[in-house]
Amino acid sequence: FTKQASATHAEEVNLRRFLRNNGYWSFDEEGISYLLKVISGMGLPVPDGKTAMPGTEGPIIFMDDHGVVLRIEAKQSMFSYRRINHPSILQPIASREIGENYILEVCPGCHGSKDQTLSAKLAQELRADGIYYGDQQTGNNGYLPLKTPEFPKGVPVVIDRLAVEWLNKEVEPVRKALANDPQQKLYADLRQAFADAWPEGSALPDTDKMKEFWQLCRQAKDEGRLVSGWVKPEGEEPRFAEIDKTDMAAQKGAAYAQLTRSRGL
Repeated sequence: FTKQASATHAEEVNLRRFLRNNGYWSFDEEGISYLLKVISGMGLPVPDGKTAMPGTEGPIIFMDDHGVVLRIEAKQSMFSYRRINHPSILQPIASREIGENYILEVCPGCHGSKDQTLSAKLAQELRADGIYYGDQQTGNNGYLPLKTPEFPKGVPVVIDRLAVEWLNKEVEPVRKALANDPQQKLYADLRQAFADAWPEGSALPDTDKMKEFWQLCRQAKDEGRLVSGWVKPEGEEPRFAEIDKTDMAAQKGAAYAQLTRSRGL
């Protein structure tokens, strides 16, 4: 593996401060040290309060130039919500455990939605398969960048993966639904590239192969398969970053993009 430069002392301090200030206490010193190695191995800048958004379960990092979102979250939600595989729920490109308490997911970026009726439509569809969509905020919905005759705007999905839980665990309806999941084909090459860079069971990723993965993400964004739906149109500033999740994502993503660009990502 290529040796990657370690985080500076200031970067470590800022990351620790961000985690502590937002109450992510299950990240102990050993967990933080491991997280820093993972971030370094992925070839990424260390996030902090200026570049990462505090989510309910952990930091969320928006990568403007690559059309992906990194979610570093507690494995076990403090609520009853669960990560469930279903075509109407955004599925990660990759998911890896970070120590005993946390999980890192690389999620594809989507178009956002302001349709107030979309939550109810998704909730009805998920309920038919035994899944309860509990956190039905408009900002938790979006559209895959895949248009069909049935979905001319794009295939609708719940983009907050910890907004759902099981009503019952009848596997058959979900299995049938997954057989026709457009996400499988849409992101198959990205999933394989990440698996090559960080095989399941490996403690850390291969930094050189991660560079290839990030380049592939850029390419997929150029093709329209990945979308940085949180980025504001040119000339429009995120005015309500303290209270609006979309504006906060735009602000944090822009700040993080400056760091990734300085690394040639």
